[in-house]
Amino acid sequence: MDSEDEFDPFTFLAGMGEDDVAADAVGFTTHLDVHGHEPLSIHEVHRLEDMENQDVVASSDFTNDVVPASCLSCFEFWQSEGLTPALVDSLSRHLSRLRLRGFQLPWTCSVCGSISSSWFGACQECKAPNETYSTAAVVTSSDEQRLPAEVLSRDHVLLTIARAAGKDAIEACFLMCEAMARKPDIGMPLYRRAFKLWPALDSDLHSDGVPAAMRSTADALLRAGRPGSEAASASWGIFPPHWETPASAALAGQLLLETEQSRLRLRREPDVVVVYSYHQAEGTEAGFWWEQARRSASALRRMHEDHIEVAIHLVSNIDTKLCDKDRVFDEHVLTDLAADAQLPRNGRALCGTKIQAILNRFHCGYRKVVYMDSDTHILRAFLSPVLAALDFYDVTGVFEGYPLGLRQARLDPAFEDPRNFEMSFEVNTGVLGLSASAVELCHAWLNEFRSHARTYASISSADQPALMQVLKYRRERVFPLPPAFNFRCFSVFSPAGPPVPAVVHDHGAHSHVAHKEVVEAVCTHLQA
Repeated sequence: MDSEDEFDPFTFLAGMGEDDVAADAVGFTTHLDVHGHEPLSIHEVHRLEDMENQDVVASSDFTNDVVPASCLSCFEFWQSEGLTPALVDSLSRHLSRLRLRGFQLPWTCSVCGSISSSWFGACQECKAPNETYSTAAVVTSSDEQRLPAEVLSRDHVLLTIARAAGKDAIEACFLMCEAMARKPDIGMPLYRRAFKLWPALDSDLHSDGVPAAMRSTADALLRAGRPGSEAASASWGIFPPHWETPASAALAGQLLLETEQSRLRLRREPDVVVVYSYHQAEGTEAGFWWEQARRSASALRRMHEDHIEVAIHLVSNIDTKLCDKDRVFDEHVLTDLAADAQLPRNGRALCGTKIQAILNRFHCGYRKVVYMDSDTHILRAFLSPVLAALDFYDVTGVFEGYPLGLRQARLDPAFEDPRNFEMSFEVNTGVLGLSASAVELCHAWLNEFRSHARTYASISSADQPALMQVLKYRRERVFPLPPAFNFRCFSVFSPAGPPVPAVVHDHGAHSHVAHKEVVEAVCTHLQA
């Protein structure tokens, strides 16, 4: 292999997590006008009007054959346009408008390559957002505002409410309808996703398909419609009358039980907070760190949305609330971390402000804090084992090695002996879990760092040696997480350390593995 073709694992690790999820939408959005909307052509307007007007005839005379809903595959469920005011048929007409604007179902994720046939706005596997749907939803909404009022008034009232709530609510209606037509084992994940996107759906359904939580809104819309529309719409529910749906009393009871169990499986952790922080030395506008933190927190929320719910906070001396247009963070805490921690206001001594951010959240009553550096890239769910470890331990994190400059700092005589170099293996604080029992440890950690701020700032890992220094003399217990929970070249192989292992534990008679070969094997797997 030529030298320029050789695989460099460290370069690969450094470049992990680059965003490319918006590539799908580039070609499509270039056709939009200056307002972000592509005007409807006369042909398209006529096509939509003709398509919608067909239900005038269909509502009085059905000729369709009976089709059991449970026999349809996921995307065949929406393959044809329905003609009645039932919710399923109304949604099928809305999907036709989305398709006119570039959205396809099923669709292929540009990040992981998996095919999604039920979810619209995100990949069912990796949770990466589908920008094509977001763009098509915006333009379709604009299109519908220009359609004659009598066209949209023939849609089910729940779709009318969903349009006002936004694209997530519309997707939730699609998911709920599909879930109702499936067997419970297939339908439950769809219900969970629907209720996550639009919590108001998670209530008892009336006979016309309107959730109890939206009954008054639906009634007001029906009364404000055409004369007689309220009475006419009352006979239309989720499915058209010619469909066979799983509506037996026994199955309905099973669905209720499964729905309740799914609610229990979604863990809500009111005493847990995930914290990002940054103290910006200069300027009042958020720097590049903000975009990193937003991307990391957004991915963290996506990866855990179907089984665990925690608060995500950002603590900083920069007001980032207005920047958070997607409401990724539940709370933006504006405070001068350097002043609160009594640390220098510039330089690498500001690394210690993360300790103050952690204490800030503990002082607000949280029992568990998971601290995340802004440059972390979330590839899969990980919070559940971290929080479980904190039920029994005070601190949890991934160990790594080795910091540069520790021996020269002369903070500990043990490090002055070169043979003790590997004793500098330390907990990386970029992904760190702490329980409330570690509050006094955090105070000791901050005091240690503050007492020698300039010295610790001269060490490559800054605040981490300070934590290890206080842990030597305290009783708090640390649970070491696997390297996969904070995957860095330093947690698997450090170029600053010895080139070969000290001990190889293997049944093979001729085993000898260099650390770099292990990293190359892992990176090759990740790259594949």
